[in-house]
Amino acid sequence: MLPIPRLKGRHIAKAGLRRVFALLLKWGPAVAWMGVIFYISSLPDTSIPISGDEPLSIGAHLAEYAILGFLLLRAVTAPSGWLSHRWLGALITLLCSFLYALSDEWHQSFVPGRFSSPVDVMVDVIGAGLAILIALSLERLGHHY
Repeated sequence: MLPIPRLKGRHIAKAGLRRVFALLLKWGPAVAWMGVIFYISSLPDTSIPISGDEPLSIGAHLAEYAILGFLLLRAVTAPSGWLSHRWLGALITLLCSFLYALSDEWHQSFVPGRFSSPVDVMVDVIGAGLAILIALSLERLGHHY
């Protein structure tokens, strides 16, 4: 029977730091983008230049949640991540995007001059879904994100 090598304290610390760094690389961008969305949602209506323009507002919702959908998909289905099946990762990403959109609209209902809208949640989920479909389609063509 082969002896089990014993790791000294600094080797364990280095392995732990590598895991933390890998976790930050995977999840950091998605969490940071969620912070940006939260900040934008906390601005009063008068602070947002596109708040009264419906097509621009829809475009902004689509874009911000498309970015979130891509970043979440990247984190959930990273090669060394906890989930390697892409379509299951896509469903989990879509669910997370939906739940964050719901919480974002709820948060917005407390901001002066802002209101929550189920249409915004729907547009947010469509944005995330489009990003997921594009990313998975590009992956099938051989491009990796």
